[in-house]
Amino acid sequence: MESWAVIACPMGVPKGTECVQVKAKAAYTSNKPAYNSEVFGRVRLPNGESALYGDFAEASDGAC
Repeated sequence: MESWAVIACPMGVPKGTECVQVKAKAAYTSNKPAYNSEVFGRVRLPNGESALYGDFAEASDGAC
């Protein structure tokens, strides 16, 4: 089930930061084993602006 929730940020996260936990389900249709897979995506504010800054601001969707 896909969902998200605002959670308490771990120690060391800058003050004023909002942390979210995201849960999603993916389908892997290959017959080959998957090792050390990663999922990439975008986090947008309601106005469409990226919620992430720096190197991750425009991460593309995809998985391997």
